[in-house]
Amino acid sequence: MPVDFLVVQAFDQYSVERHEALGAGGRDVADAGGSLDEVQALLGHKSPLSSQPYLIPDRSRLREAVEHVPTPRVNPQGEH
Repeated sequence: MPVDFLVVQAFDQYSVERHEALGAGGRDVADAGGSLDEVQALLGHKSPLSSQPYLIPDRSRLREAVEHVPTPRVNPQGEH
């Protein structure tokens, strides 16, 4: 059974079109930490460029990423 069919089936209860279901599924996988190649495989895209628009980072994940950066950042010359 094709994976994209499973994504559409998962969203069937929401009465959305196939394309909308695939898009929502792609964004959900990306938001859950899925990689570009995983989104690509789930959506059945031949090119990873077709899957890139679904990798819209969640604001909370962006904030978390920023908080993981050590501060203050010191360059090799010891300046801030």
